[in-house]
Amino acid sequence: AALVASGLPAASFTFLGFLPRKAGERDRLLARLRDRPETLVLFESPQRLAATLRALATALGERRASVARELTKVHEEHARGSLGALAERFADGTRGEVTIVVAGADEAAGAAPALADAAAIDARIAALAGQGLRAKEIATAIAAAAGIAKRDAYARVVAVLRSARC
Repeated sequence: AALVASGLPAASFTFLGFLPRKAGERDRLLARLRDRPETLVLFESPQRLAATLRALATALGERRASVARELTKVHEEHARGSLGALAERFADGTRGEVTIVVAGADEAAGAAPALADAAAIDARIAALAGQGLRAKEIATAIAAAAGIAKRDAYARVVAVLRSARC
């Protein structure tokens, strides 16, 4: 029901159930799914909803998504928008059973381009920091996008954030 109501393509989808609770396992799974064209459907607890939406935005990029709450019940609710916007909307939490539907990678445009140079990496760090992500979350996204070690990405994130404050 959440997939159909989301307005996202339903011809091909992958049902993930609940994502792993450990960040490392979750990040590895999402990295494998980043370039997949099919729509992703998953469950999440209401307490972890905002954090999961932020993790999805970091790992997959800003994609269209839908959060369906309390399906087939009196207080059924559907919220649609970008992953970042939905994370902000549900920052204070929610109640009930939650299903998240996320658009697949755009086949025409392909996945987000790999970060090839320092200027592109720095620009991406600044953009993610502007979305309110923590340094660790930014480093995870940068490491995946640039194909570098997470510790190197984290060091670069810290350097860029420090220089932005000066």
